[in-house]
This record gives sequence, structure tokens and C-alpha cells, in this order.
Amino acid sequence: MQLTVEKLGATQARISFSVTPEDFQQRFREQLSEIAGKANLKGFRPGKVPPGVIEKMHGEQVKLETKKHFLEQAFQKAVEQEKLRPAAWPRVTPEQIQVAADGAFAHSFDVLLRPDVELKNYTGWQVDSKPVTVDESDVDNAITELRRQQSRLDAAGAAGLPADGMAVGDVELIHEGKVVLKREGLRLVLDTPPPGIDAKAFAAALTGCKEGESREVAMKFPDPFEVAELVGKSGTCRVTVKQAYKIVPPAEADLYKVVQVEDAAGLRAKAREHIQLAKQSQEHQRIENALFERLLAEHPLEIPATLVEEQAQARLQALQQQLVQQGMSAEEAASRASGEQENARKVAQRAMHA
Repeated sequence: MQLTVEKLGATQARISFSVTPEDFQQRFREQLSEIAGKANLKGFRPGKVPPGVIEKMHGEQVKLETKKHFLEQAFQKAVEQEKLRPAAWPRVTPEQIQVAADGAFAHSFDVLLRPDVELKNYTGWQVDSKPVTVDESDVDNAITELRRQQSRLDAAGAAGLPADGMAVGDVELIHEGKVVLKREGLRLVLDTPPPGIDAKAFAAALTGCKEGESREVAMKFPDPFEVAELVGKSGTCRVTVKQAYKIVPPAEADLYKVVQVEDAAGLRAKAREHIQLAKQSQEHQRIENALFERLLAEHPLEIPATLVEEQAQARLQALQQQLVQQGMSAEEAASRASGEQENARKVAQRAMHA
């Protein structure tokens, strides 16, 4: 294999290589023989299928794998020979590489490189630290959250859904008497309504609702919405409760046991200790972030736009998949992700810089 590497700038290089007919045919035949040695075809003894038969069956795939082999070999050899520092695996499509009848071929592809950075002197940089304090309200909130975490769900029964309860039910969005969207088996919390619905109205409508009952509440279709022409129009949300639960907090003695204290004073002391540690950790992280941001600002880098765009699109795709898994329609998830493109590019730019 003949190989040349041309630097196109601080962050890009072009790798060009050529493969002789002899090298291509040797690798091609080796792969055919390897497949033949494992093949089990009717009419042939195991491992004794002639390479010619294998070539008729798998020739095109083996040719593709041979091209991939030489691409990877060229990339690895260029990296080692020129001491390149690739920022990403090159985007190459082996299917598009034309191979001559005798197996000879040549190809070029570009590689994005990590820029060389000379670290400046950072000795003496300072960030003002902020005092860490724990208020009584912090302790109260922490204990309230602990009680919530240790609470259990019980059937709401004849009293119906309490204002602080939780339900599992079906949600239908209706416009002019027609159901335009339906979701089944959703977890519903009364203070967190679906988009486009007033929180107080939603809670008032569902409070006291029993299993099997339906309640309706007015709404405006949110933006974005998968039926674009309905955005901003009035509609109705119908909720059918399948399971209604009340939240039962733990007994104080059980709470003390979880935290391994003897009484309320011990519980507050333990909560204060954990909050103090958490706030100190947050302050340390804030200082580290401030120093890191200054380090980035002192070392501006030219990040290839194509690499930033690739990273941004990968983040948007992951966001879209996450939204779909959370129950959002594919169309709405795509619209939401599309609205995050600029932010995704900024995050990708910073991540690549770091």
C-alpha cells in the first residue's frame, strides 16, 4: 500500500492511498478461504466448500469488507506514521469506492484533527469563594422531601383522588367533539397538568375523582403540538382515572429508623449535616467551573464546523429518542428537538473545546 498524508490546516488532514491488484486479491482470497473453512452447505463436507462457490454467494460482501480493511489500515498507518491526533473517526463510505477489475483502487479521505494547544501559565488564578450556610428552611425542606421519598401509595377508595394524590389514567385531547390525541396509562399528578391546561383548574377537576370516572377541563392546544393547525385553539382535556392513589407518609419512628437517629433533634442534625456537605460540594464545583471557563477563554481554539455539527446532531437525536420514550409523539419530539438546535451547537462547541 502506498500512502501520503497532506495537512490541510491546523485541524484537518487528507489521507491518500492506493492498493495494488496483488494486495487486494490476496486479502480477498484470504477472506473467502476463511468463510469456506467455516461454511456448511448441502452437498459439501463441512469446511470443504470450494472458494469459487463461496465467491458466487458472498463475493460482493467480501469485496466490501476488503475495501474496509484497507481503509482502516490506511487510517491507522497514517496516524502512526504522521503522529496524527484524530478528533473523530473519518466519515468514509466504502460502497462508493470503485475497484478495478483486477482489484486495484485508490482513494482519499479527510480526517479532522485535534488542535495543538500550548497551556498558558495559570498559577495564581483566583476565584472568590462564597460562604456556605444552612438555614432552618433548608432543613425543613430536606425533611419534607425525605418524607415524600419514604411515603407509600394506597388506594384512594371511596373518597376519591385527594389533592396531593396520584393517578394512572387515560388522557384524551378533544377539539370540536373529535379526539385528536389519546394517551393511555399515564402517571398523573394533580399539580402537574398536561401542556396547555391551567394547573389550578386541572387539580380542581380531578380532586375527588374515583376509579372509572372521567373529568373534563378546558385547555388551549400548546405550541408545539403534533396537529399544527390546532396550536393556540381552545379544546377539552378528558381524563379517565383507572387507578387513584392517596399518598401515606411514614410514621416518625420509621423515619428516624431510616436515617438512623433517635428523635426529631437527631433527624434535624443529620439533615443539616448532609445539606452542609452538599452545599460545600456545590461551591467547590462552582469554583472549578469558574477556573475551567477562564482556562477555555484563555485558550481559544478553531473547532471544525463539521465536527461541531456532527456532535450537535448526535445530541439532538438522543434528545428526540428520550422524549419519545417519555411518551411524546415522534412528530412532537422532532419539533422540540429542532427548537434546540442552536443550544445543541453551543453545547457541542464547548464540549469539543474542553
